[in-house]
Amino acid sequence: MPCQHRPVLRLIVIALGTLVLVACGGSGPASTTSASPTPAIDSCLVGRWTSTGVVEQNGATVAASGAAGQVITFSNAGTMTVDDTHMQPLMVMSNGQRATEQFSGTSTGKVTTSGGRLTYKPAPGSTESFSLFGPGGSPVGTPSVDTGLNTSYMCTPGTSFGLNEGGGIGLIYTPG
Repeated sequence: MPCQHRPVLRLIVIALGTLVLVACGGSGPASTTSASPTPAIDSCLVGRWTSTGVVEQNGATVAASGAAGQVITFSNAGTMTVDDTHMQPLMVMSNGQRATEQFSGTSTGKVTTSGGRLTYKPAPGSTESFSLFGPGGSPVGTPSVDTGLNTSYMCTPGTSFGLNEGGGIGLIYTPG
């Protein structure tokens, strides 16, 4: 089964611009300039994204479908919000056995990106969770609260982004 962590990505690092003194030529006064703050996350991700479903990647160890409708919103300040209200279940087939993962709730937290990796930590009080159902729809364990995400991602500005969910599957998102 993919995902001990939920997409839905969470930790913040904000690089603040530094005040730099620049000496003007000769005996003139010094001037002050401020560097632009570095965004906390990849600017490609900033905005609202909706999952269109799951894709099987090279080396997939399971067959998967579903998972459309999850909404993720990223801010420049390094905040990520996840809304599973309209997300379809993720169906996974492995070794002839079918399992279903149902997502629910919402979460907001801190997100950072670096080197193609996304890290997300939901804030206390977030309600996003997922439940696992085995063959025949019987529950497996108890619902799990989302504890965060540390995974690889890909982003094409204004077009799509994808999150690696493990097991050779990924979630694909488009703007909106």
